[in-house]
Order: sequence, then C-alpha cells, then structure tokens
Amino acid sequence: YAPGTKYNNAPDDKVGQVGSDKNSRPVFNLSLNWTGLPDTSLRAGWSQGFRVPNLQEKYLINNMGGGTIYGNSSLKPEKSNNFEVGARYAGRAVEADFALFYNLADDYISTEHFNSREYRYVNADKAKTFGAELSVNFKPTDHFFPYASMTWLRRKTEWGNGVSTYDSGVAGFTARYGVKTEFEVFNGRWNTDTYLRSKTASKSYSTSANETTRVAGYTTLNFATTYHFGPQKRYMVSAEAINITNQLYSYGDSIYEPGRHFNFKLSAKY
Repeated sequence: YAPGTKYNNAPDDKVGQVGSDKNSRPVFNLSLNWTGLPDTSLRAGWSQGFRVPNLQEKYLINNMGGGTIYGNSSLKPEKSNNFEVGARYAGRAVEADFALFYNLADDYISTEHFNSREYRYVNADKAKTFGAELSVNFKPTDHFFPYASMTWLRRKTEWGNGVSTYDSGVAGFTARYGVKTEFEVFNGRWNTDTYLRSKTASKSYSTSANETTRVAGYTTLNFATTYHFGPQKRYMVSAEAINITNQLYSYGDSIYEPGRHFNFKLSAKY
C-alpha cells in the first residue's frame, strides 16, 4: 500500500504515515483476602486500568486473513475501573476457583466495520463488561488430572451517537477442558496435556455501516507434551499439535487462525 491511499470508503487521514505519542497516568488498586475457612479463601478487589493504543492500532494498515484493518491516529488511551469478587477452594482431590467481575471503561478501544472486509480501530464512549469465571482441577490419582475452565462474558458498548449494543465482538462462552498427565521416566518428568478449546459465536455491530457481522463459534482439539530432564530438571523438550482436526476459525472479524500445525521447543533454566 502507499501511505495516504484511500481504500474504498475507509479513512485515509494519517494512516500509514509517521507519528508519535506520549501518555501517562497513575493507576491504583486495592484487594482484600480472607482465609477463615479450611482450604478456602475469599477475595474482593478493585483496580484501575490504563491502556495506551499500540503502534498497529494507531498508525499501521494490516491486510491478512482476507480482511484489512486500518490504524487510527486519533485513538485515545482507554481508562477503566475493574471490580472482582471470588472464592478459591484447594482440597486434596479438587481445586476450584470462582469469580464474578465487572469492568467500566471510558474511551474503550474497539473496531468499526466499513464493510465485510474492512474495519478500523475506534474509541467507543464507554464499555460495560461483566461475567463469571470458573475453573476446576481434579486430582483422582498421582498421574492423571482432569480439568476444565469456563468464562461467561457480556459487554455493552456505548457510542457518541447515542447507540448502545451488546453486539460488541465478544463470545458469550469460552472454555478449555481436558486431561493432564505426569510420569517419572528415565530420571526425568514427562507431562502431557490433551485438551479442547471452545468458543460460542460472537457478533459485532458497526454504527457507520449499520450492520452486524457474525463470527462462528468453534471447538479445536489440541495436544502438548513436555519432557524435563537433567540436573534439577532444568532442561525441557516440548512439542505441540494445535488444531488437530484442522478447523477453520478466527478470534476476530477477519483474521483466521492457522489450520493444523506443530510447534517444537528446546529450553533451559539457569
């Protein structure tokens, strides 16, 4: 692309050009934790957030996965207040954690569609996000450990033109569930993780295009294994098989994730 070139009806002000920015803001947090019950702790917390737009969100044009996303040099930092209450149980056979969260954000950094293949980073006036998280780990034996984690989430975005919508591009449910194993083999430790990752469909409403885009949900099958060896088991050989069933899926509106692929890694701790 050429800097300043206009693509269809997408904006061309400063996109692809050189720019600089400087932002700072103090943030605070407060948390309370109570451990008055056996194997159980209760918590409550409040924290502030301050997220400055990155280089891609402000100045770059990216074209991948069949779609184009434009930077926006006018983006403002996102400010938020985050609230959470939760409980954790750590027993001999089961560990569980549950939390409720609520987030209030000003100048929330989102995206806006121009058509099905082009969109741009923008600031919504406000965003209200709330939901719940649950994770459970089972320890029925010394070698096999079933587990599951799930998040339910809702987000309402409010725009300067008076429009508010829950079609904000987030999935209602995401989950990861599977079985981990651990064995002592040849004076080393061998771990495996066989798991599924699932996400329900999400919808994104564009105020400029007055249309809603839907991204389908998915479930992928994955496998990871690691062997720890050497003095103090400081060396590791890892391998992963991701998206074994070769699903076509995406986290966002236009960028598809890779199909079936494999990762290998050799690492050491010092």
